[in-house]
Amino acid sequence: MSSDLLDFVCPHCQRIIKIKKESNPIGKKISCKGCQQVFSLEKKYLLYPETKTPILDTLIFICSHCAREAKVAAQSGLFGKKMKCKGCQEVFVLDQNSQKDFSPSPEEKTAIESPTQKGAIGEKEEMVEEKEDLFEFGGYKVLERLGKGGMGEVFRAFDAHLQIEVALKMLILDLEENSDCSTRFLREAKVCSRLDHPNIVKFYDVGCMDEKYYFTMELIEGTSFDQVIKSLSLKESLRILIQTAHAIAHSHELGILHRDLKPSNIMLTKDNQAKVMDFGLAKLVNEASGLTETGTILGTFDYMSPEQVKGKSKILDSLSDVYSLGIILYEILVGETPFKGKTYIQKMLQIVRTPAIPPCEIKQEIPQALSDICLKAIAKEKEDRYCTATDFALALEPFVQ
Repeated sequence: MSSDLLDFVCPHCQRIIKIKKESNPIGKKISCKGCQQVFSLEKKYLLYPETKTPILDTLIFICSHCAREAKVAAQSGLFGKKMKCKGCQEVFVLDQNSQKDFSPSPEEKTAIESPTQKGAIGEKEEMVEEKEDLFEFGGYKVLERLGKGGMGEVFRAFDAHLQIEVALKMLILDLEENSDCSTRFLREAKVCSRLDHPNIVKFYDVGCMDEKYYFTMELIEGTSFDQVIKSLSLKESLRILIQTAHAIAHSHELGILHRDLKPSNIMLTKDNQAKVMDFGLAKLVNEASGLTETGTILGTFDYMSPEQVKGKSKILDSLSDVYSLGIILYEILVGETPFKGKTYIQKMLQIVRTPAIPPCEIKQEIPQALSDICLKAIAKEKEDRYCTATDFALALEPFVQ
């Protein structure tokens, strides 16, 4: 690239735009040739010529819900992504409208005219305190926290070796005091490392650093199925469920039971491709886990099979996951799960004893054949269900053609 040109990134479509340096472009407005949107050429959109990464180390965005400032590590392609505010917990978009205005000083404007190396502008010392919400973890630069569970946290992080953003899951409990949790955490990593399917979140790495176990996996830029299940068309929802069933069939072929299938554990990419995640309760068939599970109920009640709610972990097999797929189908068809006891005991008894109301009786527009597929998948007795997740997926195929 010529040294007479500066690279800016369009905040609307991330197209790289080359501007003549001699024209002192900072503050001027241009129209992007890609998306035709107009924006100001500001320092926050300026890229290093060699790496195509932003000049600023940290960008500041304003939550559109509570006006809290959010500090985000600068990176190419950041604009347009969504972020959860740490103040009000609402989600907002990182774009030109939410980004805090930046007015460069005359000295910075002069430095911008020759952006030859990182730190040339002099903002590095000024921005040190602005990085209080970020931290380094081995070869990862942690950018934001995505969620927190009972034993772990999930972060958005940048992998310096792979040069991509990843989801970093870290065990937050003391290893000695919570040996069962650490065993379960490492078993999840072991399970995920075996899986290789386009509809399962990809596994990257596992390790222990500063006495904290962690593993990294594919970062999905999208939403979870539960957030859109009521807004998607029947055909689109069935297509997603079929992808999920094929993914689960793959895990079953490797002797892995998910045991916690539900819409919130199915992520959707931007083009609505299913990505099954959260194998934290997964069970390896015919392998002793070292965990005490007999009589322990693991999973989410609404989607658990009769044998699962009874706590009979030793007899669980792939048909329990098939049952969960059937419950998800019921929710797609009816808008809710079939058993609605007011207490866990009532719900448990319904799951074990009470037949589900056929979906076609609740909504007459549901085809009888599709309703029958659903009821077969959630049969009380295992031998009455589909033999495999693949069989279940194939039964649904005619309804998406």
